[in-house]
Amino acid sequence: MEMHAEHIEELAEGYALGALEPGERVRVEQHIAACPPCKRHIDSVEDTTHMLAFVATPVAPPPRCKLKLMEKVAREQFLQTPTRRSRTVNAMSMWAAVATVAFIMSGAWSMRLQQQLSEVTGAQNQIQGQLASLQTERATMTAQIAQLTTLESVVVAAEAVRSLHGAGSAANASAKTYMTPGKNEAVLIVHNLPQLPPGKIYQVWVARPELQQPLTMFNPVDTTEPVPLQPPEPMDSYNWIMVTIEDAAGAQQPSKDTVLFGEL
Repeated sequence: MEMHAEHIEELAEGYALGALEPGERVRVEQHIAACPPCKRHIDSVEDTTHMLAFVATPVAPPPRCKLKLMEKVAREQFLQTPTRRSRTVNAMSMWAAVATVAFIMSGAWSMRLQQQLSEVTGAQNQIQGQLASLQTERATMTAQIAQLTTLESVVVAAEAVRSLHGAGSAANASAKTYMTPGKNEAVLIVHNLPQLPPGKIYQVWVARPELQQPLTMFNPVDTTEPVPLQPPEPMDSYNWIMVTIEDAAGAQQPSKDTVLFGEL
């Protein structure tokens, strides 16, 4: 019995007073459960401890005792409920993870929508550009058709046709002038005029002994090109018509590079 008492005697008073740490208290309880002598020793110490309340003069405990006791109670409560706290933290962590994933997915979805909107906007702008280009081409074609219609009416109404013959670098070329005496409009239809190099252009002239009048400039895109003529005076007031090669800006006096020539 003495061996058992000596074994726990340093913890007996603390156990009786409830002042042991949780681990020490467990050790004492496990020991006295298997050692009846030590159990009786602990009971004796507890009885003595309970009698102290009746024999000791009441003394107010210092404030720090209450503070220590409250800290001990709080610590024991915390140690006794770790699972609940852990579950709460785990639940909070789970919801935080869910919220994070939702936020990331929302951001990715928003970026994808913005990308799709940008693609749709780009396609819409491209279609609008193509539509504008088609409208421009349509307007150009409409103007060309109107011009061809006008030229056709001049050709059909023409009362005189004058021929031009090729010369110089365009010896194989030819042309005809469709005109009506007394009118200052006519149509020149050329054949087999070659394409000119960059910086050069064909220019039509009407002339009489005291005058050389510059008219339309052109560069044919096919072998048969109708060229409208609008001289300041009626066509039959001039003696000659010719086509020369000039610089792209045109000239006020004809060069010597004549490629078509005819009488009016």
